[in-house]
Amino acid sequence: MTGDVVLLLIALGMMAITVVTKIVTIRLLRQMQGQITTVKGDRRYAFDQLKAAQAQHMVAVQNKRLLEQKAAKFDKKIRLRKREFLALYKEQERRGKKAKDQRGQLVRDPLMAV
Repeated sequence: MTGDVVLLLIALGMMAITVVTKIVTIRLLRQMQGQITTVKGDRRYAFDQLKAAQAQHMVAVQNKRLLEQKAAKFDKKIRLRKREFLALYKEQERRGKKAKDQRGQLVRDPLMAV
């Protein structure tokens, strides 16, 4: 009978070890599930931040393109205004020279008038 008692105690001990192992395993699984949930949340947050950064980048690229177009348009206008100014300046010089020449022809030499 002592052999049966020993086997019974060994079986009881093994059952206790199994129960303790199961409890430890359940706690570890819950801890891991909490870590997984945290990592999923962090991953989602990082993904949302990436999407926001990409959207900001696209807006910046579009704004840059629009500003470059406006700058090109203004450069074109400036070149046109410079050409117009140069043409007006040359015209004014030509008119001034013409008026000066006409004044020179109108002025008579006082000695020749006698």
